[in-house]
Amino acid sequence: MALNDSKKKILKKNYSIIIKICKLFHISFPELMMTFMGYKPAMVNAILLDSELKKNIGKIQDYVKQIGLHLVISYKYIANQKKIKEISLDESHSGRIIFALSKSKEKAVKAADYFYKKMFISTYGYKFGKLMGYPECCLKFGGYLDNKINDPDNFGFKNPGIESLKRSRGFD
Repeated sequence: MALNDSKKKILKKNYSIIIKICKLFHISFPELMMTFMGYKPAMVNAILLDSELKKNIGKIQDYVKQIGLHLVISYKYIANQKKIKEISLDESHSGRIIFALSKSKEKAVKAADYFYKKMFISTYGYKFGKLMGYPECCLKFGGYLDNKINDPDNFGFKNPGIESLKRSRGFD
């Protein structure tokens, strides 16, 4: 992926802010970079809601605005017992909250929503992957994040495609 002069200039101007966001948020630098550069429509993840994150949320929001991205945080808290509940920042819990970043506010909102919903409704796995920019072949292979029987213990992470790959001659 070659960068033209215009993109190089934008990247150089915002590189230090991107590094700060990654450090404060403990998120993937390559994924944020791909989202920032417009190669990935959105990024989303669930991150640990701890005192450090609570303290840094304001800074993170400012940095995200400075680089022209939208940040959506869903306080539908994912507890370690595979349960979801809504929380406020002043509550003390150990678990993960859902966050999404995108150049489009609408895509960031959808990303956080789909990330949550894919855990419980099988059709959202495909929608989520599509929104993340995954190729059609990957989405179809094995039923992306498939939970067809809506098994609450599955928690949306079962992927029959992985089992198929394990038995593949081309996969060591």
